[in-house]
Amino acid sequence: MGGLIKDIKFPNYKLDTEVKESDLKNNLILIGSSKTNTIIDKINEHMPLYFDENKDFCVASRTIGKTYDDPRIGIFLKINNPFEPSKKILVLGGKNRGTRSALLACTNHVEDILSKTDKDGNIVCLLKGFDKDGDGVVDDIKILE
Repeated sequence: MGGLIKDIKFPNYKLDTEVKESDLKNNLILIGSSKTNTIIDKINEHMPLYFDENKDFCVASRTIGKTYDDPRIGIFLKINNPFEPSKKILVLGGKNRGTRSALLACTNHVEDILSKTDKDGNIVCLLKGFDKDGDGVVDDIKILE
C-alpha cells in the first residue's frame, strides 16, 4: 500500500489511543477488534459485520443475523466513515487469528476482495482463515460472505 502514496509524512500511523477527534474525520485504516481498538469500538454499531460484545466479541453479521465463534473468522470492510460521510474507513479485523485472516485477504486476495465492491464503493467481506500446511498458523483464507 505504501508504494501508492506519493508524499509520506512520518509517522504515518497512530495507536488508537493517540487519535484525536479531528483525526476521526479522515480516511482511516483500522486493525483489530472492538475489544482491542477503541476506534473500532466507536464505529462497531455502524459496521455491517461487527463484534458482538454479548458473545465474547465474536464477529456477527447484521445481514444474515449469524454470529461466528471460530477464532479464524476475520472481516474486511470498506465503509463510509460515520464521523465524516465523504471519507471511508477500512477495517481489517477479527478475534484472535481472525485479524491475520483479514490481513492475508488484503495482501494475498486483493482481486477477490475488490470484486465485492458495491455501487457505493463499499466492501463487506466475512473471511475464514485456514492453516493449509499444518504448522498452526493461518496461511490462506476463504470468503464466506
